[in-house]
Amino acid sequence: MADILSVLSDPILPHEESLDKKQRVQSSALVTSMLKALHEMFRFQTVEHDTFEQVLPCLMKQLVAVEVGSRKMYQERVEDSVIPTIVQLAVSVGQEELWKPLNHQVLYHTRNKVAIVRFAALRTMEELYTRLQTDFLPMLPESAQYIHELMEDSNQNVERLALRVVKMLETTFEMDLAPLLQPGSEMAHKRGV
Repeated sequence: MADILSVLSDPILPHEESLDKKQRVQSSALVTSMLKALHEMFRFQTVEHDTFEQVLPCLMKQLVAVEVGSRKMYQERVEDSVIPTIVQLAVSVGQEELWKPLNHQVLYHTRNKVAIVRFAALRTMEELYTRLQTDFLPMLPESAQYIHELMEDSNQNVERLALRVVKMLETTFEMDLAPLLQPGSEMAHKRGV
């Protein structure tokens, strides 16, 4: 696993900007293969605290690694490998105290200056809530402020996704999120948002 993490922690191969298209595709394919290997490993074993702390920063770097390959390759890699691996890590670790730093890191990336990274972070959040359902509900108060910001994002795709996530959360948890989504709401302050 150490070899996989070393590749994922520094996804830019030396002088990647000078690589031709074929080499960029190979670089992206290598990262994707490593992510899929981690995903499979997480499916069949419980992740311990130490492993989680090693893996999380590497996965978060992949969430923002727009420069590996083309933007299209980034979007495909995120949807097909990065998000599923992050979600499977959360499932495998199964501990709220470890979900908090994971959630915090994903939320942090919703404020990235690059719109496709904000979109990817929001998609990750959507998948975490979809897969973990009520187990992940304690993360909602912290997430609400970020979702509210994304509902007013300058990028239309991010804004539309944020609205879709709100609808999904309201349906999943059978609750009105409006009180949580108000940035100055008393409910948000009580819950630490």
